[in-house]
Amino acid sequence: SIGEFRPSSDPTIAAAKRAFGRPSSRTRTSELSCDVRWRRLDLRITFTNFGGVGPGKSICDERASKAQTFAVRGPRVRTWRGLRVGQREERVLERHPSAEFRRGRWWIKTTRSLVGGGGEFPVVDATVTEAGRIKAIRGWIGAAGD
Repeated sequence: SIGEFRPSSDPTIAAAKRAFGRPSSRTRTSELSCDVRWRRLDLRITFTNFGGVGPGKSICDERASKAQTFAVRGPRVRTWRGLRVGQREERVLERHPSAEFRRGRWWIKTTRSLVGGGGEFPVVDATVTEAGRIKAIRGWIGAAGD
């Protein structure tokens, strides 16, 4: 979940809108995806539909696609253990002791893919600035599939 948005029960733009209020923008980014942004939260959720939306519909319609990924770049949204954008990098391990620094970012929650060759990937990760502050928290929701 991201705040009141619970993609496991309703992963649509309509549900995200109920949780966060009216989005600042909706931008079709491909035939399959739509980026929805809430400026006051500095939150972007990418909604995807791998099956097509049908004639007369847009990928950015309220119920046409499902939450696939998110990125937070502002301090108003935090992880389940209180990590926020802007905090010092040391807070990652204080808040998430099992986090690991891999491939230039903190893997906060990790899982294994069952698709293709498998392998681990971060479900939630954090990137840091050169000054050692959390710059963004990103995650994979996966409601639209792999």
